[in-house]
Amino acid sequence: MTLHIGTVSVANVSFIGDANSQYEFADGVSDVNTVQSQGATANSLGITGQNYQIYTTSFDSDKTYSQSYYTDANSTFYWYRFVDRAVSKWTDAVSSQRTINATAGCTQLKLTFGGYAGFNTDNASLTNTVSWIAQDGTPMTYDVATVATGATTWMANMSSECGPRCMQVYALQSADNDTVTVPRLFDCQSHVSTVDGLDYYDDLDIYKMPDIQAQLFAGSIGLSGFVEQYQDEDNDTITNDLQMVRYPVDSPWSPSSDWTADDMAHLLMSFTAGAISALDENGPRTNVTGDVPGPAQVVNVKWKYSILILAGVPLAQLLVLLLVIMFANKAIIKDTSHLSTARLLRPIVDKLGDNGCLLTGDEIAEKLGNVKVIYGVRDPGVGNVPAMGVGDNGNVRHLDILEESEGFGYRRGRMPVGRYDGVFRTRDQRDSIEGGEEEETVGLLSEQGRASTLEVHDQDGMWWQTRPKKQRRLSV
Repeated sequence: MTLHIGTVSVANVSFIGDANSQYEFADGVSDVNTVQSQGATANSLGITGQNYQIYTTSFDSDKTYSQSYYTDANSTFYWYRFVDRAVSKWTDAVSSQRTINATAGCTQLKLTFGGYAGFNTDNASLTNTVSWIAQDGTPMTYDVATVATGATTWMANMSSECGPRCMQVYALQSADNDTVTVPRLFDCQSHVSTVDGLDYYDDLDIYKMPDIQAQLFAGSIGLSGFVEQYQDEDNDTITNDLQMVRYPVDSPWSPSSDWTADDMAHLLMSFTAGAISALDENGPRTNVTGDVPGPAQVVNVKWKYSILILAGVPLAQLLVLLLVIMFANKAIIKDTSHLSTARLLRPIVDKLGDNGCLLTGDEIAEKLGNVKVIYGVRDPGVGNVPAMGVGDNGNVRHLDILEESEGFGYRRGRMPVGRYDGVFRTRDQRDSIEGGEEEETVGLLSEQGRASTLEVHDQDGMWWQTRPKKQRRLSV
């Protein structure tokens, strides 16, 4: 992957929506209804981000992964590094220098009433009532309707006063007397930083996340997008500043045990960072001038030459096959049975004498030492093959394994056509041998590789021809 200057697609963090919603609300991103819609979208992005991978790494590392966000070894804060993508190909992506952090802190509050999802009272008017002591010591009472036993309800305070990029979030763990033994209420402050690493870019306003969007991401775990209103005793309309989201007991955002304040802060930071990561993956984008990722090498295929290559490969293989057939046809191809191979190798293994029957193949090779042999033809009158007749017409050759020490060398070319002592005897000839007559049976190797006649030589030097009852084919 290489980088070059061009048009690159970057996340539009000035609006929380999908890829098309930036056009729908382009002129009213701060409108009250639009803000509520962005809050609900931030919550859905956080739920999408719960399936993303969390990597524990150093903040200085600029390595990024698709659909992921990051934390340090102690999980003291979470962050996300934005990814820029090529306009022409979405999968061509490069890590940017821009990062954004999510931090949070929680305090457990003292509950004075409620927290059992209505199972703690028979008074219907108090079913949803939850009372607690605030951090400043002020008694607080609130109706929390979105509850269930063992489930966690997160509540985001839209009128938070903890800072321009911060939102106050409550977390109520409703007891079920099993996994959550007693109800717990946590008061948290969630904060989203500005986008860092902008020193490397021009046109900074494109990359900045406004305070309102940062605040919505900070409280995204508890934003439903629904605003509750009710009438007070004077019939005045009162707007409920708390938005609530209840998560089922099998959700990662609904702890199924007695968690501490630090545990709840980790959940809050993780949800926020995952939501921002999901925005970069699925949210609105803007095209800017920057470093465009692209392939390191581009291959231009000229088909008139490639066709020659594609056709040349099988033709070359066919030529090699024909050469193999041609050279293989110059040698006698023996039967590949174990008995036939054992007979051929008998002169080599005979060196072991009566020993070696239990040796393995490797042990036999080690025992024989460095013996160099070749499969070839032993001419008559050489070695242990007696001379018979004069010239090729009268000679009987022997198919054998030749040792280098014998000095014969490598015979190149076709094995000579003529008589070889490899034809199986007929029944009459075997009977005569068993009767004590000394005979030698030989076969005539023709150009077609077939033993066509037999020559039998007896003690008196008489010759005659006979046709065997069954001929054995030899390949050339």
